[in-house]
Amino acid sequence: MPLPQGYVPVRDAASAADGSSFLGVLIHVRDPFQFKPGEWTLEFTIQDEFSPGSVGGPGSLLCRVLRRKREWLPNPGSPGDLVAARYMRLNTRNTQTVAFTTVQLKSEVQFYPAKTIPAPAFSTPYSLGGHSIIPWNGTYCAQNPSAAEQMAIIHLKAATDSFLPEIKMFAANAGPPKGRPKNDKKTLIRDLTIGKYHDLVGEVVKMFYPDYTTMDLYVTDYTENKALFLYEDPDEADEADADFGLTSQKKWAGPFGQVTIAIRLWEPHASWVRDNVKEGDLLFLQNVHAKLSNANKLEGAIHQDQKYPDKICTRKCTNARQIEDHATRKAAYLDAIEAQKAKRALAQNIPKKPSAKASAKKKEEKKERQRLQKEQEQKELEKKAEELSVARAGVNPHVRASHPEVQLSTVSEILYNPALKTKNPKGGEFTLPFVNAKYRTRVRVVDCFPQKLEQFVRELSDPRYHTKPMPAERKARLKGRWEWHFLLLVEDAEIPAGTKPVQLSLTVGNSAAQHLLKMDAVDLTKNPKVLKKLEEKMFILWGNLMERKTSPAKQRAKLQNLPFDCVVHEHGHQVGGNLERVHTLNSTTIMD
Repeated sequence: MPLPQGYVPVRDAASAADGSSFLGVLIHVRDPFQFKPGEWTLEFTIQDEFSPGSVGGPGSLLCRVLRRKREWLPNPGSPGDLVAARYMRLNTRNTQTVAFTTVQLKSEVQFYPAKTIPAPAFSTPYSLGGHSIIPWNGTYCAQNPSAAEQMAIIHLKAATDSFLPEIKMFAANAGPPKGRPKNDKKTLIRDLTIGKYHDLVGEVVKMFYPDYTTMDLYVTDYTENKALFLYEDPDEADEADADFGLTSQKKWAGPFGQVTIAIRLWEPHASWVRDNVKEGDLLFLQNVHAKLSNANKLEGAIHQDQKYPDKICTRKCTNARQIEDHATRKAAYLDAIEAQKAKRALAQNIPKKPSAKASAKKKEEKKERQRLQKEQEQKELEKKAEELSVARAGVNPHVRASHPEVQLSTVSEILYNPALKTKNPKGGEFTLPFVNAKYRTRVRVVDCFPQKLEQFVRELSDPRYHTKPMPAERKARLKGRWEWHFLLLVEDAEIPAGTKPVQLSLTVGNSAAQHLLKMDAVDLTKNPKVLKKLEEKMFILWGNLMERKTSPAKQRAKLQNLPFDCVVHEHGHQVGGNLERVHTLNSTTIMD
């Protein structure tokens, strides 16, 4: 639904003129405070467009009502209520825009309790020609809402109802700030606020490379935050779960508990970390956006600075005080872990009664025998089930993909995903450039690029690989370092008779290729043994494809290869100022 005259979408606040009006959902409010004597402030945040994990993100707007006395401030209501902020003055500093009231512009702010806003089906009395007014509370002398404003409020409330739990969670985690807001964003993991930007000092635990433009850092400062993912110590795993094979299959070396945060780095930060950082380094991370993941766990992101696109927000920590504080926290954490282990060992291995020693040992041996027996039975069942499934389907048994429990998608279902068509909160339809999703599909390879296996790798210092100018120092460091990069053209394993096959181009980047081939990239023109091994690996995947490509057209044999299951990751890739849809191979391995 279009906004009333004079209203501006929250996302455009930074470029809006003074006197603009905004309509949004209240997502956070803090208690009134004084900036200085005789100036009371009511500070709150609104948002008008929502998607999963977006609450409190860049699409929100900080607003302030300024009055000389506290009792002149309005009652703001609670998160989930609707807010109309009219004729506001705007100020942008350090990429944050603030809308505040002024006497000169005759600013007005109104709060509409969500429980008093009717559903669209009952909106007729509030529309043009009706006489009903939605109850509101606001600044002194504010005018009643117009019919257009009331209809916009009703439809915005209906469009955002499904995000109310996330809004309330954000408001609860954000908490009420105390005193005057600080410019210093430095904080510990335990004090992270969802939706805010923070500076962190953290030790690198793990590094992953999802694609060419991003990387994931797992960092810790050894402080606990209950909103983080829980990494359980295998020594503390529940014995019953272990007996039934319910413990995690992924090896996490620590630290255990809720002390590690996953942070997604975008360019140019990802390249700097990739070239300069290793696990165990202590980093200073700026402008970490704390947010909720799809699994409702706290995570972080460092995006490209829109004002200074070349600014690097990651660097190694050199501050002596910060290094010392981190070492102190780490030592305290390790001491606590050792104390817990000693306590468990004492409880498990030293029975209180001497007569219980034999009984405890007997029970332990029985449990171990049962565990080994169940483990062996489970392995045999899984092996037989997999062999039977592969034999029935005619699928390549030498290529394995993760998440076998996920239903297979066809190439058409991936390319023409209905989720690409969506609606904004105002009801307007639009097409997304991509959907960030993973699929499991069964395909066969019909072509590849480049045409020669020797070109499946590229040197990091090659200017054709990095289009941006590269400093000589960095170019020298990257000299002799290689990464995998090639494309596979695939189509569905089964093509219905009388139809033209739908094809999908899969990008295989360095980390995906390492997982697929179990080989590191080298200069293939100077390593014939590695090239031969690559040829053998790819033959398993695509059969006689390369033989066909190198044969004269009249002598080409029919393509002979088996279809295989693989995981496809769809995401957006930055090209210039736009995001282009890309499909990459993921979590798939050619078995030896």
